Amino acid sequence: ESVCTRFGRIRVGTVISQSRFGQGRVVSIEGEGDNTMVVIQFEQVGRKKLLLKFARFSIVENYN
Repeated sequence: ESVCTRFGRIRVGTVISQSRFGQGRVVSIEGEGDNTMVVIQFEQVGRKKLLLKFARFSIVENYN
């Protein structure tokens, strides 16, 4: 499963960088449309659930 964001396409396994939480790996994608949530395991702060329409991040590494 993958989802297209304004930052590019992400899927489980994608490594992202987020200004507040640092670097992390997508572990699941839940919901659809404006309610899409991304669960990310961050290296420093643990697991966080982000509402995709508000999340700001950059893609570090994407697995195809």
